Amino acid sequence: MSRYPIRRTKFTTREHTVYETSVQAGHTGQMTSPQSRLRVVAAQPHVADLASTVRAHAHVIDVATPDLVVFPELSLTGYRYDALALSPDHDADALEPIVSACARTDGVAIVGAPVTYQGAKAIAMLRIDATGTSIAHIKSALGGVESAHFTPGAGPSVIDVKGWRVGLAICKENLNEVVKPQRG
Repeated sequence: MSRYPIRRTKFTTREHTVYETSVQAGHTGQMTSPQSRLRVVAAQPHVADLASTVRAHAHVIDVATPDLVVFPELSLTGYRYDALALSPDHDADALEPIVSACARTDGVAIVGAPVTYQGAKAIAMLRIDATGTSIAHIKSALGGVESAHFTPGAGPSVIDVKGWRVGLAICKENLNEVVKPQRG
């Protein structure tokens, strides 16, 4: 059971099913910013070519107006081993619609994409916000035949979203190393 009040809702558009969770912080003094509520949305857009998929991601952000929207593993390319690795620097123009949507909504998007990591292809979570795109997390617990196609990351990652510490994990990864009970 969460120590924070949680409200969950679901809404569907013609293109997407979106799940929203809103978390209200108590007065614990553990926040790094004054925002006491974090509106989190999870969405699964249809995957097509990169440009269409990027537009679908941006559309979800514009419609849902979340503080944080989380998209699935490899959401930009689909779960394909042959997908080309994306680069936050070299593919900035292709990802610009998501950056713009995040700027319009003052939100953060976590999107799944293959990237180059330590000279090999890896499964990543990209953090996209009004300032641009960066690699937020590399999947470390590869399953099945993934290890033949991808290199593992170093382990759990944490990002800050409007003063909230958010642990990142993909699929089978264990967040126990990141999420530790806090005593107040």
